Amino acid sequence: MRPIHLGAQVRFKNRPVGPLIGCEGAECSDLNRVNMSRMLDSVCEAGPERLFVHVAALVARRLGIRPRVFHLDSTSFYVKTGLGSSGFSNFP
Repeated sequence: MRPIHLGAQVRFKNRPVGPLIGCEGAECSDLNRVNMSRMLDSVCEAGPERLFVHVAALVARRLGIRPRVFHLDSTSFYVKTGLGSSGFSNFP
């Protein structure tokens, strides 16, 4: 099994990393063991469920979705629309 930071370096070798991690000018080599460990520590401190709920809310806002029903289970994100499968084709 390959360490997680080496997998990330291979996966993002020819892709823009800066926009992904919110740091302009970041390169694939910045996805190293130390930085990945710091990121995982931050996720642990913030709480994975809290982070997921925050990200899901940002996605919903960006898509213009106004939730009408809330559910306490924050481990999944489901959107039901009347748009069919083509409803999200314009999402960047």
